[in-house]
Amino acid sequence: MVGSYRPQGWTAESPLPDLSLVDRLFLLTHDLERGTPIIGLDILGIGLVGASLLELTYTHCVGIWQNGVVRRTADYGHVDDAAQYLLGCIMEYERDPRAGGPTVSELIGAQRDLLYNGVAQSLASRRMFGATFDSRRGPSRGRFIPAHGHPRIAAEESRAWCNALFTWPQRAAEAGAVALHLACLIGGLGGAPLVTAVDQQAAHVNLAQLLGVCEVQHVQVIKSVSTAASTRAMVPRR
Repeated sequence: MVGSYRPQGWTAESPLPDLSLVDRLFLLTHDLERGTPIIGLDILGIGLVGASLLELTYTHCVGIWQNGVVRRTADYGHVDDAAQYLLGCIMEYERDPRAGGPTVSELIGAQRDLLYNGVAQSLASRRMFGATFDSRRGPSRGRFIPAHGHPRIAAEESRAWCNALFTWPQRAAEAGAVALHLACLIGGLGGAPLVTAVDQQAAHVNLAQLLGVCEVQHVQVIKSVSTAASTRAMVPRR
């Protein structure tokens, strides 16, 4: 089901408004009651870049070669703000013909600290939560609690998807691409035990099984996310 912005449940369409993979990763990685991140922002930033890249592959805006190089095949028009921003970054790389396209790892390294605030503001502008902004500290110090109704349901639904996939990875082929990639991203970031009922050892084993269902280019993104995250601390900085 690649290319859908209305992620599916196991058998039925979700009744929720269109949410991108980026949106769902942000909601998934924030505490539902306190609105604070459950993983470090440096780790989450890596995941947001990965989610943005995956979004771009859904609409065939980019393709990822076997050597990890990202090749752009479209200019503009992606509905997700973070994905569109990343597409612009890829275009900037291409201005130097000697450099060629960027690799997935290069994009993660360059952009991992730059997406969080923008994603938070995008969600807030769509009234997905009541974000409290401190003008002196910026939105990265906000508290992002999903609003009642669809936003709250979306956050809970995303957790349910990930829990189901890590509990029963053999059902991965039944899941939509967004649900599958969301679970793989949180697993690659090392955060699966924080949002599912499995421990870290089981999460590691089950992530390998989930990746076996993914397309090769999507596996490249998720493995690059995992490699980058493994070098960072898993402790929130606030």
